[in-house]
Amino acid sequence: LFRSVHRASLQHKRLLVILRADSPAKMFASTAIERSLCAGAVGMYFDLAIERFQKDAAVADRTLAAACEQMDKGDFQGAAATAKEVMQSLKDEPIALLAAQRLAVRSSCLLARSSSWAEGATPAAKEALSWAEQMASEQAKVYQAAGDSRGEAVMRLALAEVKIAMHRQQEADDLAKLALKLARDASDARMEVAVLVLRASLALRLNVDQAMEHADLAIALCGKTRDDKECFAVFLLGAAKILQGQLEEGMQQCLKAAQTSKRLGDGKLEAIIHCAIAEMLLSSNLNGPAGEKGRAALSFAEDSLRSLKAGGSVAYEAYATEVVALAHLAKGDRRQALRTSKEGLEQFQAAGSKRAQAVMLLTAAKVHLAAEDFADAEEVLTAARSMAQDLADSVIEGEAYRALACTHLYQGGMEAASNAASEALDAFQSEGDRVGEASALDVLIQLDLKSDDAAAAAQKASEQQAIFQEMGDRRREGASLLLAVDCLRRDESMD
Repeated sequence: LFRSVHRASLQHKRLLVILRADSPAKMFASTAIERSLCAGAVGMYFDLAIERFQKDAAVADRTLAAACEQMDKGDFQGAAATAKEVMQSLKDEPIALLAAQRLAVRSSCLLARSSSWAEGATPAAKEALSWAEQMASEQAKVYQAAGDSRGEAVMRLALAEVKIAMHRQQEADDLAKLALKLARDASDARMEVAVLVLRASLALRLNVDQAMEHADLAIALCGKTRDDKECFAVFLLGAAKILQGQLEEGMQQCLKAAQTSKRLGDGKLEAIIHCAIAEMLLSSNLNGPAGEKGRAALSFAEDSLRSLKAGGSVAYEAYATEVVALAHLAKGDRRQALRTSKEGLEQFQAAGSKRAQAVMLLTAAKVHLAAEDFADAEEVLTAARSMAQDLADSVIEGEAYRALACTHLYQGGMEAASNAASEALDAFQSEGDRVGEASALDVLIQLDLKSDDAAAAAQKASEQQAIFQEMGDRRREGASLLLAVDCLRRDESMD
């Protein structure tokens, strides 16, 4: 059992879904949120091992260890079924029962996320999340009635993870805030770290200052508890610093996290961090000769893709393939960028993953737009939008509409561009995607300026500034403020 616990402590930090977007903020938020679903279980399983080892409850131990092993191998459906089964035999063992309940919720979340990348698996994903939400909510009330702060904290955190899987970030943060208070009331430092990591992940999308604060607190606690989540907390801190414009310092933190994950034997986390570093380079204001950013990013991205291909995760592989293609584009090699995206599209068509295909179509569209091949860009974007609508994925749909708006704008189709940008804004708002919302507003601002409606552009720039202020992204908040002021000056000069 101890060997299984140790193995789970390394493997538990692996997850299947990275939703890619144009900005590093959104990418970091997605990466951090998804991976932090697995944070916090190690301490619980270790406590469980000691408790159960002392009581010599061999059958339940083996069954729960088997569930951990199934999660280790990516068999989330099997892990969920096993955890649900063992829960029935642990009613008189509170620590073991709590661990089994959390494992059942987590594996159900992971099952839903992995299913969302498989064609035709949406009903299975919804069913898994529905069960997890109901179970975590009911058990949280049971522990609350019993006055068990630790048990309630675990279930509130589990419920927050479910809300994240449902793309309800604000509800998740509210639950995590409550779980943090309960963990502190129970003097459970490991659980406190788990909640802080999750809150830091969420704050990357909502408030970068808070993300840094939560990550710093998590790192400090990890130093006291020797919690292995310190590696991920360091990565989150680096991501937050980069989002605040501290590129060099943030990169150092992320590289430190990658080196630590390598030392711990977590190759997948190392590969994901390398891919994140590649995208950071592509999104940075790195000075130097033309193509230098692309060459620097390509080294990290190709290394990441090689590792992730061996992992068998469609989501991770789609993300890395996209970053490789964009690195080739930044390097000036449009032909290779298009070839990479087309090869990825063919591969994911064979694998039957519509979501991964949509990601590759969006990537190909960026290459076409860079080459001013507007007809080809519009064709692939229309296909990506259709796939997103089939999948009921508002984020990908919003990205497709936004890119379509740019395509029409470049060709002078003002009305078509305005309609597409408005559709993008609606899609992002329905998902609570503030970064996407800001990107759609950016297109609408450009449309207003081209139509000589500086007052409307200033209003939208102010809305964009409010979004970045809410997120704590001071650099982009300042840029939006300057844009709003410039628009107002144009409006005055027109008068």
